[in-house]
Amino acid sequence: MPRVLRELGVRGPVSLISAGWQEREGEPGVVADPGLPVVELSLHARGEQVFAKDAELAEAYKARQLKLKLMQDFYRVRLDHAAQAARAVAVRSADAELRVEEHIASLSVLRHIDQEHVQRCALVHAAFE
Repeated sequence: MPRVLRELGVRGPVSLISAGWQEREGEPGVVADPGLPVVELSLHARGEQVFAKDAELAEAYKARQLKLKLMQDFYRVRLDHAAQAARAVAVRSADAELRVEEHIASLSVLRHIDQEHVQRCALVHAAFE
């Protein structure tokens, strides 16, 4: 990280967000030393302070996060099966033109699953706001 920051010309303090590492937020050594002063944002701790003051918001946030997690689980099931089907299609014997068409069709299914998931998650986020 220090090399990249130098190449980008970053000179002052930097802020690092330890996304997904809430329980280790602020703990030294969790993220590689960037070679510059670091400003700890403590986003998780700040969020917890907000939730402590607003139980309704905390409950709504928790419900949204649970729904998104379940949606992610279902998405992965669909994606895993589509990827398995794409691999099975890829090893079938056929002339080159048909294999290319089938490969494109398999990728189309995977893209559709991805796009639908992104759209559905966006709706959940929009409803929360």
